[in-house]
Amino acid sequence: IGESTERQHAPPAGAEVDEDDLCAAEQQRGADQVLRIKYADVLGSLMEVHKEVFVAGALQSTVQVVQEHIGLDRGPNDRYLGLYIGCDLIQRLGQDSVAVWPAFVSHMVGSVTDEDAWVRQAAAKGVMHAAPLAEFGPLANHAAQQLGRAAARLEAWTEFYAEGTEAVVAALGQVCRRQPGNVDGWDGYILEFLNGLPLTKDLEIIGRTHDLFMELVLEGHQVLQLNLGKVCSVLLEIYKKESNSEWLDQCIRSFCVQLGEERVRQLQPPLSAKHRKRLQRVVRDAKQAPLKQT
Repeated sequence: IGESTERQHAPPAGAEVDEDDLCAAEQQRGADQVLRIKYADVLGSLMEVHKEVFVAGALQSTVQVVQEHIGLDRGPNDRYLGLYIGCDLIQRLGQDSVAVWPAFVSHMVGSVTDEDAWVRQAAAKGVMHAAPLAEFGPLANHAAQQLGRAAARLEAWTEFYAEGTEAVVAALGQVCRRQPGNVDGWDGYILEFLNGLPLTKDLEIIGRTHDLFMELVLEGHQVLQLNLGKVCSVLLEIYKKESNSEWLDQCIRSFCVQLGEERVRQLQPPLSAKHRKRLQRVVRDAKQAPLKQT
């Protein structure tokens, strides 16, 4: 990783640099960035497969790599790599990563609003994996604020940025679900989470995020009850998706049956014609399969 990073920052050789040299240098930087990410993926596999050995012998040196790359004086490629590795540390090591959080997690939360879309995405995924751990509590409120700002960017849902914005939405859902007592203005953030659903881009986070949303619905929070039309539309939109767990589809069937036709007619905003048709399918499926306790 270090050698690839040095090549990233090396100027083109020679006293005179023409357009072809600059183009070749840019292509080399792109190739080196891909190579650095592949090295980082190998590192992530080591964390997962040989967790105890990694924590004992390689954790501190890996944290140094993260710190070297996330500095504000670094370019977006470096910051993305550093946060990518930091995210892997949290995801793969879980509780065993907490001891090194002071080295980079506050910076990760701050990077959720970075100007670079890839940096924002890596930071958001790191927050998503950190949020379930109790030690994230002191950072939860600031993280929710940062995620809310990132989701509200004017370009957030344009095609180029949509996948990164979905990571932001997924992280916001995790923070609200796992750290409710540490988030001021919880209802407002839940609405932002709701308005960002359903997710469609990143298969790594779609299933777990929609399961989390269903958990919130089943808990009966008033803010979701007051926005039942949107809740119902999301659930109907995601029904029987390939990323769904069996539990999620069962919960959607049960929810729709319990909702009842009269309440459906009163939903605000009302269901679209597509969703009314899908609701009929869900209810029909529910009648054909015995409802299990959810």
